[in-house]
Amino acid sequence: MKRISYYVIDITRQAFSLLSVSKWFGVERMMAYAPRH
Repeated sequence: MKRISYYVIDITRQAFSLLSVSKWFGVERMMAYAPRH
């Protein structure tokens, strides 16, 4: 049972890191392509 919870925690952590990385890349891309005023 403990192993299953460990597995879920690992998956959640990986998903969060992936989400933050994709969000950061999206922000960088928006900054790069945003029209400069």
